Amino acid sequence: MKSTSTLSKNLKKSLVVLVTFMSITILNSKSYAQSRIYANQVTIGNSPGDHVDNANNALQSNNNFARVRSNAGLAFGAGAYSGELELKFPTALPAGTTSYIRINVSNPDLLNALLGGNLGGLLADVVGSVALGSRYFNVGARMGTGEDNNIIQENSADGFSDPNIKLIKDAAGNFYIALTPTAIYDRVFIKDHVNALLGLGASSYTDVYHAFYGTGTDPCAQGFSTGFDGSGLTVDLIKLGGAGVTNPERAIDANTNNFSKLSLGIIGVAGTVSQDIYFETLSKPGEEFNVKLQVDPALVSLGLLNNISIKAYNGATEVFTGNLSSLLDLDLLGLLNSGDPVALPFKPNAPFNRVRVSIQSLLSVGLTQYVNLYSVIRSAPRPTFTAPASNAVTICSGSTASLFATTSADNELRWYDSPTGGTGVTVAYNAAFVTPALTANKTYYVAAKNKTCTAESARVPVTVTMATPPALPEVTSNNLTISAGQTATLTATAAAGNTIKWFAAATGGAALATGPEYTTPALNATTIYYVGTENAAGCASASRVPVTVTVVNGPVSSDCRAAIAQQTGIRGLLCALCSIQGAGNSTDNDPTNFTRINLAVGVGAVGYQRLIFANPGAATDSIRLDLATPVGLADVSVLGGITIRVMNGNSVVSTRVLNSALVDLKLLSGNRFKATF
Repeated sequence: MKSTSTLSKNLKKSLVVLVTFMSITILNSKSYAQSRIYANQVTIGNSPGDHVDNANNALQSNNNFARVRSNAGLAFGAGAYSGELELKFPTALPAGTTSYIRINVSNPDLLNALLGGNLGGLLADVVGSVALGSRYFNVGARMGTGEDNNIIQENSADGFSDPNIKLIKDAAGNFYIALTPTAIYDRVFIKDHVNALLGLGASSYTDVYHAFYGTGTDPCAQGFSTGFDGSGLTVDLIKLGGAGVTNPERAIDANTNNFSKLSLGIIGVAGTVSQDIYFETLSKPGEEFNVKLQVDPALVSLGLLNNISIKAYNGATEVFTGNLSSLLDLDLLGLLNSGDPVALPFKPNAPFNRVRVSIQSLLSVGLTQYVNLYSVIRSAPRPTFTAPASNAVTICSGSTASLFATTSADNELRWYDSPTGGTGVTVAYNAAFVTPALTANKTYYVAAKNKTCTAESARVPVTVTMATPPALPEVTSNNLTISAGQTATLTATAAAGNTIKWFAAATGGAALATGPEYTTPALNATTIYYVGTENAAGCASASRVPVTVTVVNGPVSSDCRAAIAQQTGIRGLLCALCSIQGAGNSTDNDPTNFTRINLAVGVGAVGYQRLIFANPGAATDSIRLDLATPVGLADVSVLGGITIRVMNGNSVVSTRVLNSALVDLKLLSGNRFKATF
């Protein structure tokens, strides 16, 4: 049987190099409050023959310790002994439950060599004079007292190659043995040994502080400790190539910009380096973990992502596995290709208490193969979107958006305007985040976190898209001219589904009216109105179309039988060649001037002039119009395009077409004629 013990003082300098280069300590320095259940009974260790000093100190949760001693004895092993301490828990632990024994030896640098799991022998060779079998200890778990009831055990001389018994280290630099038996157990033990080859009277000891396991769930609890191992590495790769894990504690300190480094060096054979992160308790249902790492873009292009795996365990049982290439979306892949550190979220969909990050070598690659590991954080699950919540929201330009995401009632939501960094806005789990008024498409990001914790989930994008504004309306009342004191009727059309709205200003303000037609109040000055549209989503057109009502204030006819006011315009789609000229001439005192209505041939537009009298006429009154056309009375078809309506207010009393037999036409001169009916 091999043994392990402390190193002599002359090895300390070389071991410092190993610690700087290879030691691994992970998780974070955050406080947590999950319940630790400590072993509460010494079942072996209180008898003098057990060779344990202050055995009951190992039942306390402080920095006191029990010392388990061993001695090589005198000649032929006379007086040799190996001390043993056995600690019992209050109740038996189910199979797969991980418990921890805090230990130390006279020279903890030896434990740094053992920290590398099955790399322990190589690490000892790097130091050059660490003999794992000189002084050593056995550690394991039992169901009942004594070695006949061993469930699992490991010898430190073998370098902790059993994946269910690992030497690990916490952020404070304390060492622990992590045991995960595959059967029920109720106690753990440590037995210290020293090899007689070290000489007569050679001694050794292992200090045991306490043994415990975690129970319950604490959403705020982060990683407790770490360990690592590997395969395919050599002493030269570790010494010269930087293989192993460097500065592991940086993955858990307060500096979010530094990292531990998992490296294979420049390796030409199959090799693997893995780093394990232990949590004292199982995760809550649905919880995720986020691995922040960085990879050389040159290695990404060579396919290293296929060789980086992420696994989660419940004790010794694997509950999740995947390689980066299958787990990344295009956005995250783009960030890795740019050389930026990226936080990758993983959802095991099962409780877990250990996460393993591994890098496996790419063969025939002349580059140092490595992963920079910034952190592994356990968090609430990423927000989802259950209707009416949505991760794709459409709003009208210039308006705010109320954004919702779905998370459980014990969480809150943090909203950001960038995928990383920035200052978040916190809202309740069921509350809206209201954006400022937006005029362009925008992406926000939302994370979830337990109300009592600081760790956040990965951020999820939520896009806010500006809706396409409705098309502008088409004004069908143009060239509007009225006499002072008259009203004007404005008309427009819009695409199906859009509502027409009339305004007094080009922007802002409340609508004067809704619908295809708007009658102004009596006007005494030229006035511009504006018409826009609004779609079913409530979005307004990007602008408004101006509609001008021209008001004329000239003198009116003194003949009591003549019209004293008019309303003139063109109805139909905009006609560039259509116009009204001299609208007020029809009601002034000058019999030689006139109003001209110009319409382009083939355009579906109607020009009109409404002539208004001071008093209503009698039913027996006749009406005489003084008119002219380009062809006078020579072309009856032209006269058929001119219609006369007699109205009482807005009610049509009678309608005449100018070429009707009911209209008396008399030529005055040239193309001017008189129409009476």
